[in-house]
Amino acid sequence: MKLFVRLMVFFIMSAAFSSCQKAVFDEDDGGGGAVDGVAIRFQVTQFEQIPFGSTSTSRATDVGKACTQINFAIYQNGTRVKQINQKASDADFGAVNLSLKEGRYLVVVLAHSCDGIATMTDPAKITFPNNKVTDTFWYSDSINVEQDCTYQLKLKRAVAMFRLQATDAVTADVKMVRLYYTGGSSTFDAINGVGCVNSKQWENFNITDDMVGTVRNFEVYSFPKADNKGLNVTVTTHDKNSNRIFEKEIANAPIQRNVITVYKGRLFSKNADSKGDFNVDLSSDDEWTTNEFTF
Repeated sequence: MKLFVRLMVFFIMSAAFSSCQKAVFDEDDGGGGAVDGVAIRFQVTQFEQIPFGSTSTSRATDVGKACTQINFAIYQNGTRVKQINQKASDADFGAVNLSLKEGRYLVVVLAHSCDGIATMTDPAKITFPNNKVTDTFWYSDSINVEQDCTYQLKLKRAVAMFRLQATDAVTADVKMVRLYYTGGSSTFDAINGVGCVNSKQWENFNITDDMVGTVRNFEVYSFPKADNKGLNVTVTTHDKNSNRIFEKEIANAPIQRNVITVYKGRLFSKNADSKGDFNVDLSSDDEWTTNEFTF
């Protein structure tokens, strides 16, 4: 009997020890459970950026200052096998532990501030909630999973920004400014790092009473396409009844990934249709670069 008891204790302890060796992590993977295998950790460490309104470079390690959502997706042979989604309120925001079977995978990471999760079923055709684009960063690379490993990820900016910079103060009759633009994309090809559809994009900017008498900027984002023919932007201002007060067409505004294209001009004055030459101001390659135009 004593020998039997000792054998039972041995087998129970052996089973418990073996279970501790399995690399299993809990994650929100968009439908599947964790898979026993090799332990992998992804840690977002840098963003290619310069903060808006600042002249100092920021390669942020505090990812919560650069975005509110991070979506990690893992693909094998063209099929998504995992997706892990994080919000800025999560304690481990920017870091993911997971397990994968040995093999080769494509890793795609998106950091953005949309109201929801990016749809990443196809890495070459990623969409965002309501087709709205915010300042967006991405990482895409293939990895060969053979042993436990930690990957330090530097994300690149994926978007171009168009900034409309009013040179006159907001008037009391204007209640909304609208930017409608084509030529860019709201769908992203993370493999090639470009926009991949012809999108019609727009943003409405509500004007509140405290904005009257101030000079404002209006900013929108787009994923530049491979042909990169520029944006065609229609700028309109509207009164409280949505009647159009002012309209301006801007054709072929040049856009480029990680570049802010700034158009300066009058929006609210009676003589708002001024024109002029443009000048270009370029900064270093890994920061926002700024191109300035006067309309």
